[in-house]
Amino acid sequence: MLGLTHTDLKQSRFYQEVFQEGQKEGLEKGLEKGLEKGLEKGRETGRREESLSMVLRLLRRRLGVLPSVQEEQIRRLSLTQAETLAEELLDFQAMGDLAAWLNERQ
Repeated sequence: MLGLTHTDLKQSRFYQEVFQEGQKEGLEKGLEKGLEKGLEKGRETGRREESLSMVLRLLRRRLGVLPSVQEEQIRRLSLTQAETLAEELLDFQAMGDLAAWLNERQ
């Protein structure tokens, strides 16, 4: 091909410019994806923490001071579990109801 070697083509100005442009685009896309994933993860973490905080406040209001063991179990719940507990705690009458609910999910 025109007497040029692969090494000659790589050293050409055109190749270098195209290569640098490709690297720049790849870096920008990678950063964009990373930021999206980071924001998504941050939002989920924030939602989980807020849900757990609300659940703990509601439980304290409904049942009084929570044993530290149960509070720790609640803090380990997933977002989905915390949302479920937020709904089901409306039916709790005593601390035993919470204990039973937590034991079912271990």
